[in-house]
Amino acid sequence: MLVLPESVLEKFRRLAEAEGIQVEELIVEKLVSDLDPEVRVEAYWEMSRTYFKQAEEELAKGDLKQASEKLWGSAALAVKAVAYGRE
Repeated sequence: MLVLPESVLEKFRRLAEAEGIQVEELIVEKLVSDLDPEVRVEAYWEMSRTYFKQAEEELAKGDLKQASEKLWGSAALAVKAVAYGRE
């Protein structure tokens, strides 16, 4: 578990909201931007799988809004993984 100062987390929340992505996705993008493409691809695939599992959990609870947001995030990260894998 990563602990961030509330002021930093709030800044990430605002940036993520402006980009229409999840906070976790924004943080991962910032962290992996300078890494090898292979590491970046694996990070995006891992986040995609995580969001997919979370979407399944939200769907099981009947929360269609959260499930659809997680599925959208999963798909977007999968596309990024494929794109970076082709570089």
